[in-house]
Amino acid sequence: MRLLYSIILTLSALSGCAKKQADTAVVTMTKKDTVPIVAADSLNYLALGDSYTIGEAVPDTQAYPYQLVARLDAQKLAVKKPTIIAVTGWATDNLISAINQSGLAGKHYDFVTLLIGVNDQYQGLSQDNYKVKFQQVLNTAIDFANGNKTHVFVLSIPD
Repeated sequence: MRLLYSIILTLSALSGCAKKQADTAVVTMTKKDTVPIVAADSLNYLALGDSYTIGEAVPDTQAYPYQLVARLDAQKLAVKKPTIIAVTGWATDNLISAINQSGLAGKHYDFVTLLIGVNDQYQGLSQDNYKVKFQQVLNTAIDFANGNKTHVFVLSIPD
């Protein structure tokens, strides 16, 4: 589990995005949230987001989810091909709508990444709307991770 966290943290740090302090959702973890990822054969991974998830004008192998899977595989952590719900230009409203139409309701994943928000900012949407919608999509990501908050990795928008 530590290796998974380390690889995700390293990939995030190498992405070149500056970290900006902002009002974000606070997630309180409980003892049940500390259960390590256990998978019989390989891990199921769900990637949610926008162009920071799927990439813009890059081959699949260069998109964040595929880079992450390759790094995890190199560390002997088998990960199935990621399920991706992401499109360039999406704001939180678009992601919420796509999740609702995805047919994935009730499915669970070993871990989930969430990269969303830059288009809310770029499109001039209100911060209040973003806070509400981000909390909604974060809760959905936690549901996809079978309620385990420690299996959801959020990479914030750049400055």
